[in-house]
Amino acid sequence: MAIKIVKFSKVFSIEQHQVAFEFNPMNAKDQQLYQVYFNYGPKRVRFHMQINSEGQFVITDKNRCPDKCNALESEFSQAILESIRLS
Repeated sequence: MAIKIVKFSKVFSIEQHQVAFEFNPMNAKDQQLYQVYFNYGPKRVRFHMQINSEGQFVITDKNRCPDKCNALESEFSQAILESIRLS
């Protein structure tokens, strides 16, 4: 059975606000790298998450991501890993 890598959205709480994050895979065959988009105030923010040697996804460009989002790194990783199980 082939693994299906798909784009997905998930809502996370940031500062008591519900914020929708869009996870866009950069490879259709391997779950390695995602572009993540979300609206933060008036700005549309994009950052990348890449799989590490331990099988977890980490934010590769933390300086592009507000600190409140960097704190959710493990939750974002879990969402990506869950997306394969649910697809």
